[in-house]
Amino acid sequence: MTRWDKIEAYDKEWSKRSQKMLEMFDETVPDASGASFSEYGCGPYMPFRSAVSASGPRKTRIFDRMSWAGDCEIVDFNTGVIDKMTNTDVGVLSGVLEYLDDVPGTLALLRQHHRFALISYAVWEVTTVSASIVALNQRCNQGGWRNHYTLHQIVTHAQEFGVILRAGESLGQIVLLLAKDLPTK
Repeated sequence: MTRWDKIEAYDKEWSKRSQKMLEMFDETVPDASGASFSEYGCGPYMPFRSAVSASGPRKTRIFDRMSWAGDCEIVDFNTGVIDKMTNTDVGVLSGVLEYLDDVPGTLALLRQHHRFALISYAVWEVTTVSASIVALNQRCNQGGWRNHYTLHQIVTHAQEFGVILRAGESLGQIVLLLAKDLPTK
């Protein structure tokens, strides 16, 4: 996990994924313009906060395992440091789930604090044993990944939060918009 202590580990291209996630939310949820957000795993560039800031006067709280800015609260789902979580309309985990020990538990925890969740995940879809070995070594040893879910598995785990309102793709990852309950129009 020390990889994430260095600013060089964060790709500025991830802002495109955050923009896509926000667009998915805005296009799908009634009265989205008044929503508040919590970006977990914001990193030094806070890409989701930047996307929200460009879209109008909505509030975004930022969280990570270390503080990148004065208002960045410390939350670490792997160590149980979650006391800074507060209620907002939407919890956002973009490129974070792969590094968590307990994805279903984290999604159930998000459900306690948010009406919606926006998540992205790089699914595990390898066809041969030799390709699996290469991919596992890269993901674990170089990337620090802690889980390797297939599309079916991540969709099943997403239901720990509630219902899937919409699915999309960005930067090779599945993007899911989740809701505790179906929103009314």
